[in-house]
Amino acid sequence: MQSLIFMDDQLFLSRIVDDGFTIVDVSGQKGVGVSLENHVVGHTNADGRILVPGLQPYVANQISINPLDLPADADVEKTEQLVAPRSGGGLITHFTVKAERSALVTLVRPDASHPPVGAGVVLEGNSGKNAMVLGYDGQVYVRGIQSGTNRLYVTWPEGSCSASFPAPALDRNRLPKVGPLTCMP
Repeated sequence: MQSLIFMDDQLFLSRIVDDGFTIVDVSGQKGVGVSLENHVVGHTNADGRILVPGLQPYVANQISINPLDLPADADVEKTEQLVAPRSGGGLITHFTVKAERSALVTLVRPDASHPPVGAGVVLEGNSGKNAMVLGYDGQVYVRGIQSGTNRLYVTWPEGSCSASFPAPALDRNRLPKVGPLTCMP
């Protein structure tokens, strides 16, 4: 015995659904692992969706996605949600994933030393939106890179510097690396 579920312009085939269910939509990202109460129930299809039956009706059920299955440039606001369908009913659970151009940038000062760990880093044009912190070996994960030339401003209690770099080529499978760049006072 099986159930056919037509919801949000898509047809799903499942075992008998006599309790609650949800259609998980991960913004068109295929192959993303989906869990119900921390138990993997499957991966999203080519449309970025999966039917998750077996939800307890009228009770909060934890639905989560595995962010490691998303592309390297993906930005997801939340990776888990609580859903409570009606008995025998279903709903759609959206996980919004945005592609944001990013890179791992390595910075050095003119004397070949690295700016201090913990220094604040801001990408020009994104002040406050994507505040970043410099890590070990002068590396910083930079999000929000624009086409063309980008400028980073690095500040710490004893000083500051800045560096420019061209936007790296887009690569959905791995995080681009930029540098080392000379960070000038």
